[in-house]
Amino acid sequence: GLAPVRKRPGIKKVDLSKIEIEKYEVKADKKDLETRLNQLAESSKKYNDNDASKAAANNDLVEFNYEATVDGKSFEGNKGEKLQIVLGKDLFIKGFDKQIIGVRKNDEKVVKINLPDNYPKKELAGKASEFKCKITNIKSPEEQKIDDAFAKNMGAKDLSDLKSMIEKQISKEFESITDQLCKKEILDQLDKQFKIDLPKGMLDSEIKTVEHTMVHEKMNEKGEKDHSKIKLDDNDKKEVKKISERRVKLALVLSNIGEEHSVKVSSQELQGELEKQLRMYPGQEKTIREYYQKNPSELTKLRGPIFEDKVMNLIKEKAKTKVKSITKEELQNIMSPSTDNKTKTNTKTVKKATAKKSGAKKTSKK
Repeated sequence: GLAPVRKRPGIKKVDLSKIEIEKYEVKADKKDLETRLNQLAESSKKYNDNDASKAAANNDLVEFNYEATVDGKSFEGNKGEKLQIVLGKDLFIKGFDKQIIGVRKNDEKVVKINLPDNYPKKELAGKASEFKCKITNIKSPEEQKIDDAFAKNMGAKDLSDLKSMIEKQISKEFESITDQLCKKEILDQLDKQFKIDLPKGMLDSEIKTVEHTMVHEKMNEKGEKDHSKIKLDDNDKKEVKKISERRVKLALVLSNIGEEHSVKVSSQELQGELEKQLRMYPGQEKTIREYYQKNPSELTKLRGPIFEDKVMNLIKEKAKTKVKSITKEELQNIMSPSTDNKTKTNTKTVKKATAKKSGAKKTSKK
């Protein structure tokens, strides 16, 4: 790990209020809104008991008990009580619904059908079977109007309030991408502002890390298992140097901004980050926790990414922000492959570099 960077020559004080960023907000288009509203209406449909003489039709909810056999023999899991299916959705066994159409309450019906190919008991998968069904109830759906009353049921004030709630939700779903873009914009601006003599040790170690990553990316592309088969050409090496210089520079700049604004990482935040890591590896929590207890210095390596996030949030708070509404399509254009690669590289950039500064070898998180 590197000694904390106090003041590096050539890093001037950054006036954060001079940084200008565009914050993207993805707005839902009409089609998205319609789809979501219809899904809501569908999932909250009410079904009412039918007149006993009425035959089951598509969209009706049919409740039945069944007992299934293969070659006249019963098998484990072949019985069901009060199973409910909505006819036409075909969610039970493909083709089952069609044979139930037309039944009435209290009817008995034999459905002949092949068990699904992905049936858990391999020896029964795809086998011809007979389901003896006793129909216990048939219900018809209420007409679901998408109006103010429906919106109130969903916890909104009225329909337009419900629509704006859905719009907010759709925007939120794109937040992690729009955040990355915002971060990239900040890093690009900081990159432009600074010319720094980079410490050789830091740069060399970063070049090694980036080369390693690039070799692995090429191994994946070519399906190659052997490191030594991958050689980086001059262009690759130029690219590696460029990425490494940017990473180290930005790490120093962010570290400096953090120092100037007394950004600290508390032990609670470190613990919080550890808990987040543990959630990513369900089942291995105990092992990982013990590892950190035995190697307390490893825990401080988690400081890098937290420190960087705090500095980024500080910059976002103080910078001049313009909010720009864009559609999903526009977002896809901005994220088109060329910028996508850059974004990936650049956000890894700071993660690595700031982690370096805080003593981390490498944070392979994200």
